[in-house]
Amino acid sequence: MTTDKFADFEERGGDVVGIWSGDPQKAGNPCHFIPIDCVMGDSKKFDKTKPSILIFGKLCSECLLTIKSDDEDDEDSDEVIGKPGDLIGVWFKPGMAALKNLGGVEVLLDYKRDEDGAMLEKDIGKGNPMKLYSVKSKTPGGRLQVRADRREKSKNTPTFLDDTAPTGDKAVTPGPVSF
Repeated sequence: MTTDKFADFEERGGDVVGIWSGDPQKAGNPCHFIPIDCVMGDSKKFDKTKPSILIFGKLCSECLLTIKSDDEDDEDSDEVIGKPGDLIGVWFKPGMAALKNLGGVEVLLDYKRDEDGAMLEKDIGKGNPMKLYSVKSKTPGGRLQVRADRREKSKNTPTFLDDTAPTGDKAVTPGPVSF
């Protein structure tokens, strides 16, 4: 039974609408969202002894998202425009560690770029250079909570969420999560 009292309510699903990939080829696709919590698991595509972290959040502004089945690097993925209020996922990458203390507040996540809009990278001496991220907020937030820790083989590997997580050359690069 619906009444006029609830006419301004919108349908909200509990499923992730898409994943923000921050595709560097698509300049101008920052992710304006509120991080809610995350799920940790073993890397599915890479070394299973390394953890993967999927951060869940609520979109604040429209954003281009990808829809993928299991493969974070699948090049044949579909795209969708996420709307404010949609639940999204963001795969944690090195350079996003500031999200650790930005739970519950609006965040603007994007690649770091130079004055000409070119994406900035850092040579870490391991094949491809590391992409650099810009993580901004107006206010400090709360600690990002772990909804579920499904790690098995990577259970004892520190992550950016640990107070004793390694930094620099000892930091762990997570891969896609396995559920």
